[in-house]
Amino acid sequence: MPKIPIFTTQARPTAEVPSMTSNIKISPTAFGSALLPLASDISDYYIRERSIAEKTEADKAYLEISSELDTIQENSGKIFNPEEAISVFNTQSKFIIDEKINQMKNKRVQQMIQNRFNTDLVRRGLKVKEAARNELDKQEEYNYKTKYQQNLSKYRIASSDSERKIIETDIVNDSESRAFYNGDSDLTKQISSDNIKKDLFKIDFQRLLDEKKISEAAKKIKDIEGSKFLSDADREKLKKDFVEQSKVIVNASALINGIGIILDDKDKKDAMKFIQSEGKYTEAQIAEIGIKNNAKIETHKNLLSAGFSNAAITGNPRAVESSLNLYRNYRSQGSLPYLKNGMKLTDDELDFYDTMLFMTDTMGESIPNAVLAYNSYYKNKNTTDVKSRFVDAKKAKATADNIVNNWFQSDAKNIDAVQRLVERYANTLIRVYPSDQDKILEKIEEKIKLNFRKDIFDNIVPIKRNRPETHDVSIASYIKKLYDEGRINKDVHDLEDLIAIDTEQVGRSDVSGVQIVNRNYPMNIVILNPAKSDLDQNQFASGIITDKQLKQHVYPLARDARYQQYIFNMRARNMDLESIGIPLIP
Repeated sequence: MPKIPIFTTQARPTAEVPSMTSNIKISPTAFGSALLPLASDISDYYIRERSIAEKTEADKAYLEISSELDTIQENSGKIFNPEEAISVFNTQSKFIIDEKINQMKNKRVQQMIQNRFNTDLVRRGLKVKEAARNELDKQEEYNYKTKYQQNLSKYRIASSDSERKIIETDIVNDSESRAFYNGDSDLTKQISSDNIKKDLFKIDFQRLLDEKKISEAAKKIKDIEGSKFLSDADREKLKKDFVEQSKVIVNASALINGIGIILDDKDKKDAMKFIQSEGKYTEAQIAEIGIKNNAKIETHKNLLSAGFSNAAITGNPRAVESSLNLYRNYRSQGSLPYLKNGMKLTDDELDFYDTMLFMTDTMGESIPNAVLAYNSYYKNKNTTDVKSRFVDAKKAKATADNIVNNWFQSDAKNIDAVQRLVERYANTLIRVYPSDQDKILEKIEEKIKLNFRKDIFDNIVPIKRNRPETHDVSIASYIKKLYDEGRINKDVHDLEDLIAIDTEQVGRSDVSGVQIVNRNYPMNIVILNPAKSDLDQNQFASGIITDKQLKQHVYPLARDARYQQYIFNMRARNMDLESIGIPLIP
C-alpha cells in the first residue's frame, strides 16, 4: 500500500495577519442603561400590586374578625365584673385572631393583621371595661332597689314598733353604703334620706287608717314639723286619701249599726266593700247588713246573677249550688223586697231562685235535676206548650181566700193582690216543674205565711226585716199628720181611705220605700205638697216616701234619723274629721 508523505510546518496561520483601525466607538453598557428605567417601573408596579393585594387581604380578614370581635365585645361588656369581663374578652378575641392569622401563608399579611389588632384590642378592651362597670352599677342599683322594696314590704307587715325600727335601720344602712359607693354629695344624701322618711311615713299613716286609728292619723298628717320632708303635693294626696278612707270607715260603722240607709248608693257600696275586706263577718252577716241598710253587695249580686246564667244558659249545676245557698240565706231573712230593689235582681232571676228552692227544699229534687228542669223550661218558655201551662184559676182563688180568711187574725182587704201573687208563683212553678197543682198551691200557702204579714191597713204585705216594729204605726201617724196639715187634698181623699203600700207593688223597682195611695183607687197618684225640709222632693210630690225619708221623718225617735245623725256627728267629731273637710250631716 502506498505511504502518504507527511510534512511539518513551523508557521501559525493567524500570525502576522494585517489589521485596520476604525473611529466607531460603542460603550459596552449603553444598551443596558437604556433598559434600566423600564425595569425600575416594572419592579415598582409589582411591589405596589403585591402591597395592594396584601392590604386587601388584610382588610378583608380584619373586617371578618372585627365582626366576631364586636359580638365578643358586646357579650363581655354585659358581665358586671370588669376584671372578669376583660379576661373573657382577651381570651376569646386572642383565640379568634390567632386562628385567622394561622390560616394565612403570607407572613407580611399576618404581621399587618397583628399590628392592626394590637391597637384595636386596646381600644376594645377599654370599651369592655366601661360597659362592664356600667353593668356593675346597674346591678348594684337593681340590688339596692329590690332590697329596698323588700324592706318596705317587711316594714308594712311588721307587728311591733321594735321590729319596724330594726327594718328602718337596715334601710338607712343600705342607703349610706350606696351613697359611699356612688360618691354622692351631701345634697344627694339628704334627698335620699327624705325619700326614705317619706315612704315610711306613708306606710305608718296607712297603717293607722287600716287600724281605724283615725284621730292618730289626723294628728300625723297635721304635724308639719314632723313631716317636713313631704312635698305639698304629697301632703294633699295623703289628706285626700285620709278623707276618703276615714269616710268609708265611718260609713261602714253606720251600716254595721243599721243607720246607713241615709247614705247614698256609692257610699253604701264603698262601705260594704270595706266591711267585706276586713274578713270579720260571715256571708250571712254581710247579707244582714246589706238588708238592714238597703245596700247593694256587688259580690253577692254577681254570684246570684252568675248562678241564674249558668242554670238558664249552660245548665251547669256546680255553678248554681253556692248561689242557691246564698239566695236561701237571703230569703230566710225575709229579704225579697231587698233582693228586688236593693240588689236589683231581675224578675227572671227571682223566679229562678224561688223555683229552685221550691223544687229542692219542698219537692225534694236534687240540684242537678232542678237545674236541668229549669234549663229546659228557659229554652222553651216562649213555645206554645210551655205558655199554655196555667194553674187552675178556681184553685188559685181558693188558695188566696184561705190565706186571707184563715191565716191571719182578721180578714185582709187586698184579696185580689193575694190572688195575683198566688197565680204568679203557681204559674211559674207549673211551667218549670209540671206536677201536682194541689201540692204546689199548698206549698205556696206555706211560703206566703212565712214571708208575708197583715199590716195596719189590713193588707197582706211582704215582711221586710230592715224595718222596725213601729213601721206601720209610724206610717199611719205620718199620713194623718200630712192630712191634718193640708198637704193632702181633703176634697179628693178621706183619711180612712189613705194607705201606704210598698213601691214594688205599684211597679216601682227603681225606688225603695212606700207610696201613699187611696185604697179605692190604688193606681191613682196621691199628690203631696212637699215642705222645704222634705228630702227627695220630686219623689215626695208623687206620694212616695223613700227609705231615706222613712228614717229621717217618719219613724219614732228610737229609730229617728235626727237621733242617728246626732250619733253620726258625735262619732265624726270624736275622730276629728270635720277639721280636715269631711262634712257632718246637717
